[in-house]
Amino acid sequence: MSDVEGILRRSIKNAMERSVSKLHNYATTHHRFISRTGGLERAVESEVTDGGFHGVVFLNERKADYGPCVHEGSRAHVIRPRNKRVLRWPGKGGFVFSKISHHPGYKGDPFLYDALDDNSAEIDKIFDEEIENAVNQLADTFGE
Repeated sequence: MSDVEGILRRSIKNAMERSVSKLHNYATTHHRFISRTGGLERAVESEVTDGGFHGVVFLNERKADYGPCVHEGSRAHVIRPRNKRVLRWPGKGGFVFSKISHHPGYKGDPFLYDALDDNSAEIDKIFDEEIENAVNQLADTFGE
């Protein structure tokens, strides 16, 4: 690998890592859903692969299988017990019991998409800074 290629690859990798980290942190702290356990925030993961040329921020459904429903929303639907005879949830005066529940649906909170929308200008700035750093390193290396 040439010096030029190495400098450019490092700059792209740095920009990708900084951008993915920014989106990851923003998505976990800027959402509209009510967090009760922090499980959905912990299910937000990120990685940079392919030598820094690909980055992704995503919901790990193995950590929070309800994540896509919170993110994308859900239609109105009926909830029935799977393993017991009745459903149970906390109510005002104690627990509420029912054999069936009509869930009204949920609009969704696309916090991952919002993170990208809200930070696109900052990500452009990160890549601009890293490109400028690469150009300066190349100029120093080749004495131009």
